[in-house]
Amino acid sequence: MPRLNIVLLGGFQGRVDASAPLTLPTRKSQALLAFLALPPGRSHPRGKLASLLWGGMREPQARRGLRQSLFTLRKAVDAEPPALLIDGESVALNPASVDVDVVEFERQVAEGTPAALERAATLYRGELLEGLALQEAPFEEWLLAERERLRELVLEALAKLLRHQRTTEATEAALRTGLRLLALDPLQEPVHRTVMRLYVQLGRRPSALRQYQICIGVLQRELSMEPETTTKQLYQEILRQRPSHAVADVESPATAHAVPAETPASDDTLPRELPLVGRATEIGRLREVLNRAWEGHGQVAALIGEAGVGKSRLLAELAAEAVALGGRVLVGRCYEAEQILPFAAWVDALRAGRVDADKDFLEGLNPLWRPELARLLPELGVSGHRPGQSPVDYRHLFESVAQLVRHLVLHQPVVLILEDLHWGDEMSLRLLSFLGRRLQTWPLLVVGTAREEDLPGAPILRRTLEDLARDKHLVELRLAPLSKEETLTLVRTLARAERNEAVTTGFAEQVWIISEGNPFAVVETVRALPEGFVADPSATLAVPKRVREVILRHLEALSERGRDLTIVAAVIGREFDFPLLCRAAGVEENEAAESLEELVRRRVLHSVGERLDFTHDRIREVAYGRLLRERQRALHARIANSMEMLYADRLAEQVERLAHHAARGELGDKAVGYLRQAGVKAFANSAHTDALAYFTQALDLLGKLAPGPARDREELSLRLALGPALQATRGYATPEVEQSYARARQLADEVGAPVQRFQALWGIWLVASHRASAGTALELGRELLALAERFDDPALLLEGHHALWPVLVWLGSADAARWHLDQGMALYDKARHQSHAFVYGGHDPGVCCRKVASWASWILGYPKRGLEESVASLKLARELDHPTSIIVALVWACVFRDLRREVQEVGEHARALITLSTEHEALQWLAAGTIIDGFVHAEFGRGELAIAQIRRGLAAYRSTGAHLFVPYFLSLLARVCLKLGQLDEGQRVIGEALERARTTGERVWEAELIRLEGELRLAASPDDVAEALDCFRRAIEIARSQAARSWELRAALSLARLLVAEGQRDEAKRTLAVYDWFTEGLDTADLREAKALLEDLARGQA
Repeated sequence: MPRLNIVLLGGFQGRVDASAPLTLPTRKSQALLAFLALPPGRSHPRGKLASLLWGGMREPQARRGLRQSLFTLRKAVDAEPPALLIDGESVALNPASVDVDVVEFERQVAEGTPAALERAATLYRGELLEGLALQEAPFEEWLLAERERLRELVLEALAKLLRHQRTTEATEAALRTGLRLLALDPLQEPVHRTVMRLYVQLGRRPSALRQYQICIGVLQRELSMEPETTTKQLYQEILRQRPSHAVADVESPATAHAVPAETPASDDTLPRELPLVGRATEIGRLREVLNRAWEGHGQVAALIGEAGVGKSRLLAELAAEAVALGGRVLVGRCYEAEQILPFAAWVDALRAGRVDADKDFLEGLNPLWRPELARLLPELGVSGHRPGQSPVDYRHLFESVAQLVRHLVLHQPVVLILEDLHWGDEMSLRLLSFLGRRLQTWPLLVVGTAREEDLPGAPILRRTLEDLARDKHLVELRLAPLSKEETLTLVRTLARAERNEAVTTGFAEQVWIISEGNPFAVVETVRALPEGFVADPSATLAVPKRVREVILRHLEALSERGRDLTIVAAVIGREFDFPLLCRAAGVEENEAAESLEELVRRRVLHSVGERLDFTHDRIREVAYGRLLRERQRALHARIANSMEMLYADRLAEQVERLAHHAARGELGDKAVGYLRQAGVKAFANSAHTDALAYFTQALDLLGKLAPGPARDREELSLRLALGPALQATRGYATPEVEQSYARARQLADEVGAPVQRFQALWGIWLVASHRASAGTALELGRELLALAERFDDPALLLEGHHALWPVLVWLGSADAARWHLDQGMALYDKARHQSHAFVYGGHDPGVCCRKVASWASWILGYPKRGLEESVASLKLARELDHPTSIIVALVWACVFRDLRREVQEVGEHARALITLSTEHEALQWLAAGTIIDGFVHAEFGRGELAIAQIRRGLAAYRSTGAHLFVPYFLSLLARVCLKLGQLDEGQRVIGEALERARTTGERVWEAELIRLEGELRLAASPDDVAEALDCFRRAIEIARSQAARSWELRAALSLARLLVAEGQRDEAKRTLAVYDWFTEGLDTADLREAKALLEDLARGQA
């Protein structure tokens, strides 16, 4: 009867008897089957399975996912009796129809006999469900616990087996077991010592010494500690032993070492001690191929990838596992300088594996083949017959090598590694093809490596691989660079190994940029750090020396014209057009095409859509770095001129690159002009940091030009463009902003530019406004409006009113501000005035008018109208798709919603503000969002967190030089203190807020701050209400003086509640008379509470 066989150790595999492996479409289906299999027969509720694997979904969706997976499993598993048992709400696997390797493994471990332990060790091919990962926390927790449990079991089993093998003096078997133990747990120092002793017993002193080095490397990397004294003493004892001079460390076929020490490594090879990161899939695939070979199904595999991607490192891991499983490993390598030597890689492998020195093995080899083999290894010849006496019959020679390899695999399974086949000689490659067609029934795995970038120049290798693949004799693995996350993990791991605490996340990001996921580049970059290195996030890392050497050799192999084009391409930079490359290089397109094909074929360049680019930026950097500075300057200038001719009708599209090349080419005023245009374009796209960099660079270059009116006009334009970029990134009130606008005002006076003078004055006004210098800001606003009226220019009039409407609100004159707001609404036209955002304060005047109007309306007693204006402000900002306008609209919307006491909406706006401010590096508004979000935390019961966050946000806000909003932000902190009962601190904070409001003239908050002072005093002294009564009455007076009906109502509510508590109900009712004034917004919190209190007072009189 068909039975379901499930393999879970070393990866997932399932099959029904000898049929093809199960194909399950999703990893969750595999995970579900695995969970049910441990053990079969255990019943699981559907709800448990759904939450285990679909925990991130709601229950209906999770159950639907479970139903689909069960349907898939039922179709895939066709056993008799049925393997899948589904009974209503319960699901299980039928133990009568299922065999599971984990169950058998546990049974053998429990039996505990030496034979059972050996079977258990064979069954443990790797960790449970290796390579399977799901983003489901419950399943991952279960899987982690099961993996650890099974790992402990196999370690226990191997330890028992090792003790038995040592007791029975089965030295070679004990060595294999010890190496297997260390592969699973390399931190077992006593096992390292055991392996060292076993090597010595086998006469392999060099291997024992190498094992000590492995032990040191593991302990330092993982634990940052030295070996125990016992281990050091054992090493010294082995050192003192006299080595055999006959054949040093000659292994018998049963114990051949993995990678011979005398086999040199390529200069781009990763060190063996490097931890494998991001290669679980590749290791799993290689392990699968190795297991197939060990079962007698010979395999040829090819590992292909760029230099330094980790091919050799993966093979080292494969070799270690092969040895641990009782195999023999032979390693040969091809060399660029030895391509004229036939069979070089095979000779290298056979000599490195000491095949020629194994007399017992050679005596068992059929003498018929030895004369031909002697052509490769003369020491294999028979007496009386010298190699080379007769012409070479290559077919007979190939057959001789095949028979030699077949004889090897009769003794034990073999892994034959041939590295760098792109440099392989023709006969080595033909022999590989020959052997690949004969090994299907041998326990042999042949693995070759090749650099992807060198494959185009190796036609025989390409044809060999194509032939093997066509006949289904080849398993090809393409090694891609590591992902960003894998690269960051590797950097952190290396930093720990190197004990370099300076490596930060920012530095790791830089390593990702320079390496683009190439492990060799990652390793060399980290190891090239000088002692005492301090990571600088703003710095750019250089390409490490060894990586640079590898790239230079690759470039030197190009033709002369290919090298010339590479240099020009490196100066052009990233992504360029073929015609530009030709024009800048001074080469006709038909002549350049052949060289370009070479560069693409050799993976220096590749196509990106219709354009060209370097395959790796580090190649571009190395090629560029070879040029002398004067040569760089000349090429940049030529490229700028070439671009002007090629793109004459669309220079605006290329202005950033034109700016770069003109600046590097030292083209003077042309460079300044392009940099200014690039900055304006960047600012229009909300790339404020880029804009700031362009403007700053332009000003630096401008200083080198001859003085005169033209230069002054250019500087004036740059200064006016720089102001909004500085405000958007550094804050509105920083000294740099003020200095830039002051210089612009001076220049405007000198060159006679009245409109630009207006713009400079407006920038100075904005600085004063955000510094909360309300008196100064009011004077500047009036001056701006007077200038605009003199010009009789509607656009300037709009900005004149713009300069007055917020200031008057800050000063507590919302009714006066209302007139300017109405004028602004009438003057504003979205189509005509949206460009103002790039000149005046970095935000749209229509958005500003509506956001300020929302406050004015609420203050004056029109909360519904204010809500409509606040919503309109955000809507307009989003229609304009202008990030800074959206940001400032969100700031004012947060406060407006707080005025209406709508904390849920405050939180939503604050989180959106933080996200957008972070994205666009708007530091001042990011700090504001942090403060408001902290206050929201308190409203939802996270008060201690709130206080710390508000204080952190206040410090960040003040560091920008801004003081506007500070009294309001302090009032939020005072409200949290009141909520938490920190009354002394709350009174101190409210006192500071009042002092700042009176000093700066920001009196819009005064009534509310005094009301809060009263609430704090009342909470601190409930029995002494005089001070609180005084505060509430003063708050009402101030609110009335400002015509601030909403502030008056809120203060009246506080006073009325206190009067009720004191038994003065009539006076309380008279206090709330302001309620009758309101005609809208009756559903807002203050008005609802006032109405409820009045009704309560009315009932009390009835």
